[in-house]
Amino acid sequence: MISSSFRLFFTLLLLSSFHDFCSSSSAGPNEADALLKWKASLDDQSQSFLSSWDGNGPCNWTGIVCDKSTSVSHLNLPSSRLKGTLHGLNFSSFPKLTVVDLNSNYLSGTISSDVGNLSRLTYLDLSINNLSGEIPASIGNTTDLLFLYLLKNKLSGSIPQQIGMLKSLNKLDLDENNLIGCLPLSIGNLTNLYYLHLSENKISGSIPKEIGMLGSLVTLKLFGNSLRGSITAEMNNLTSLKQFELRENYLTGRLPQQVCLGGVLENFTANDNYFTGPIPESLKNCTSLYRVRLEHNQLTGNVSEDLGIYPNLDYLDLSDNKLIFLGGLTSLRLSNNNISGEIPSELGKATQLQVLDLSSNHLTGGIPKEVGQLKFLFKLMLNDNHLSGRIPPEIELLSDLASLNLAANNINGSVPQWLSKCKTLLELNLSANGFSGGIPSEVGSLSFLQVLDSVRIC
Repeated sequence: MISSSFRLFFTLLLLSSFHDFCSSSSAGPNEADALLKWKASLDDQSQSFLSSWDGNGPCNWTGIVCDKSTSVSHLNLPSSRLKGTLHGLNFSSFPKLTVVDLNSNYLSGTISSDVGNLSRLTYLDLSINNLSGEIPASIGNTTDLLFLYLLKNKLSGSIPQQIGMLKSLNKLDLDENNLIGCLPLSIGNLTNLYYLHLSENKISGSIPKEIGMLGSLVTLKLFGNSLRGSITAEMNNLTSLKQFELRENYLTGRLPQQVCLGGVLENFTANDNYFTGPIPESLKNCTSLYRVRLEHNQLTGNVSEDLGIYPNLDYLDLSDNKLIFLGGLTSLRLSNNNISGEIPSELGKATQLQVLDLSSNHLTGGIPKEVGQLKFLFKLMLNDNHLSGRIPPEIELLSDLASLNLAANNINGSVPQWLSKCKTLLELNLSANGFSGGIPSEVGSLSFLQVLDSVRIC
């Protein structure tokens, strides 16, 4: 005979099993049904691409990967020309989903808050679509997330504070959206972050000091926003940075002076802001640099003292600042780079210069008359640029000049007769310009001239 206590236990067990069954049944449609429902909401071309999605199990469907338990673990449909919304995709139906890659499609509408139910998600890429609306705060529930790509959409609103809950995150890319508001202070919690891309939005306010806590950052892109205020000292803690882009904002104050403290900085762009003060002192020994853009600021200081030797540098622009060239600099060689802008008139203050080589760049404008103040100049190489205007007569004051190469520019007018007063010239190259007339006989008869290249002058 079954005892009453055993009967009670058995009844409770049955009730518990029934409750579990009901709970699992009420969790929503199974994975196949959920995928087919989403497929039906897409346009005809999308449904044609997803023709393998039929009544059979989804593990053999295009873009679907299942785990050992035959649960859907990956939804991989990048560049699949899918057109529709995410509204018909019930994320709650995929408890074991770890990867969602739908980048480079034609998806529109908003990102459902259901995305927060994907508790095992490690990779989410919805970039290069037409998604709008705000980033759902529920994204903070996907705490296993390592990679979050939402770039090149039409997302609006502020970055939610809940983003700071994603402490495992390695890469966060929200570039090229319509995001507004201030950067959340919680972003400082993302200490495993390597890449933080927030460029080309409408983000305002200051750069929070909490970003300085992200010591693992390799790339930080904040350009093309409406950021204001000064850079906090905590930014000097980012010693792993290789790419640091602040350009095209409204930032003021000094640049972070220890920006290359880690010795690995390669790309530093802070142009088109309102920075003042000197060029960061750590840049002088930053031999890893290959690109530096600081133009259109109000920087001051001595370029000849603030800059060093950069074996990998291929682009440098310091134009439209308040920089000067002073000190005992005797040689300035910046040839074969991508330097743009005009030759600064302040260069004339580097009175000890003997060699000035700015050849093979993208320099524009005229040759500044202040070059005539470089009385010790022995070699002047400005060839292969985009210089225009006439040769300034002040060059005749360079009594020690032995080599003058202005070839392959847009210099016009006539070849000046006063060049014959440069009695020490050994080499003169004026070819491939827009000069009218030929070489004056007085210039051609310079007694010490060994090389005269006047080919293609006219």
